Amino acid sequence: YDQNILDVGTEIKAMEKVFQKILPTFTENVNKLSMVTKDLTKKIKAGEILKKVAEIAGGSGGGKPEMAEGGTKDIAKLDKALEAVYDIVKQQVGSKK
Repeated sequence: YDQNILDVGTEIKAMEKVFQKILPTFTENVNKLSMVTKDLTKKIKAGEILKKVAEIAGGSGGGKPEMAEGGTKDIAKLDKALEAVYDIVKQQVGSKK
């Protein structure tokens, strides 16, 4: 496997633990932030990731390759959107060899 994919997978698993603690506190609106270190922006684009994740959650978002913002009011779709992050990143890394 590409080391970048493994590194991203590790970071996503760590973020999942953070989200499990933070998400129950949201009641009406969810804002998302996506960040990618500059050295990874040739393969992984924060703006593209967040745009796709926000769309799955019924919201909108976007931004630059290293940082993006978005949000949704449809909390019920948030789990499905967060589950898609790994596949979205995997597609980006695989398509930019």
